[in-house]
Order: sequence, then structure tokens, then C-alpha cells
Amino acid sequence: MKIKGEYSVREIAGETVVVPIGETVLKSNILAVLNETGKIFWDMLAKGSEENEIIGAICDEYEVDTDTVKKDLDDFVAYLKNNHVEVE
Repeated sequence: MKIKGEYSVREIAGETVVVPIGETVLKSNILAVLNETGKIFWDMLAKGSEENEIIGAICDEYEVDTDTVKKDLDDFVAYLKNNHVEVE
């Protein structure tokens, strides 16, 4: 899985914020504040990690079951797609 496009991810006042930059501004209308899990999802998607890698990383970090993480990841990817972020 990989996020396509250009995005700036910055820490602002203790919050992780994602905004489109460059040509991506014309396609994506996302302005997101990510929690800790969302930041891990975003970072791993941005570098092209496979779904099982992402799920494993969250399970290891937070001691949560794979079904819960898979649902959360599916919801996160759906949120991105609803905001015109390309995820392949």
C-alpha cells in the first residue's frame, strides 16, 4: 500500500498535521490532524509498507488484536480516499 502525491506532515503545537502540497493541492482536500496510530499508519503508507507490516507494527506497539487493527486501517484508508488521497 502506498500514498500517492505530495503531502507535508508537520508537528504543530504538539499535533501531527497533514496537508497537501504542490500539484496534489488540486486533487486532495485533506487537512488532517493525526493521533499516534494515525501517524504510524500515515508514515508506513507513505513508505509503501504492506498491510500485514502495518498491522504487525500496531499490534506490537499497542498490544491489540489484528482484527481491530485491520478494521482501523481499513477505516483510515477509506477516510483518506474520501478526501481524495490516492492509496494504492
